[in-house]
Amino acid sequence: MTSCVGRYNRHKHIRKARDLNMKYFYAGLDADTTLNHVWKYELMEFTKDKLSWQEYMLRRQPLLYIIDKFQKKGVEVYKERVEYISQLLDQEMEDIVERSKEVSGNPLFNIPSHQEVSRAVYEGIYVKPVKEKPIKVRKSIKSKQLKLISEEIIRNIKEFLSSQEALEGD
Repeated sequence: MTSCVGRYNRHKHIRKARDLNMKYFYAGLDADTTLNHVWKYELMEFTKDKLSWQEYMLRRQPLLYIIDKFQKKGVEVYKERVEYISQLLDQEMEDIVERSKEVSGNPLFNIPSHQEVSRAVYEGIYVKPVKEKPIKVRKSIKSKQLKLISEEIIRNIKEFLSSQEALEGD
């Protein structure tokens, strides 16, 4: 974002600079761009979306004063209650994990995996696909053996075709 919005291109200079003070200088320019230019660009883009901007001004922006006040003053927290709720949430999460394993039929179902969950939800694939072992092909098959195998296959095909012709003739 800073390279799109910023006034100066620092990235190639940071890579090429050997002097540590120059690297600090370019890092400072990066911070300057973020603090003084990127947010202005983001705000300008945000105001273009009228519905989002109205929502922000109506409901979100008035909360900034309250949030700032809470951050400065602090909010009283009951540690025992937080610990109790934490235990409840941990138990609920364990129940969810166990239920996901039951529903999926996969004891190794990994609920934090976005890929596994999306496959389960959208494709109905609950169990990890079992990887088939590759078929080992002997490299030492001699040409005589290949000829015998191919002759046997051809003989079987001819027998099948002749039996089909006999069935059709009846």
